[in-house]
Amino acid sequence: MKRFFVVMITGFSLLSGCTREKPVTSVTGYVEGEWRYLAAPASGWVEELTVEEGDQLKTSALAFRLDTD
Repeated sequence: MKRFFVVMITGFSLLSGCTREKPVTSVTGYVEGEWRYLAAPASGWVEELTVEEGDQLKTSALAFRLDTD
């Protein structure tokens, strides 16, 4: 009888950890980064933006095109 209870308690303990819920994939915290500022040698309206937030650029890469007319 004692063995039966030990087996039942062990079985319930193992099954209680089983779930069909998806694991948590979000976390909280913060990210630190360095700001970089872009500037054009001439003034004008931005005609085309060739990058999106988070993109990495190499030196002298085109980030935007100005309409200088």
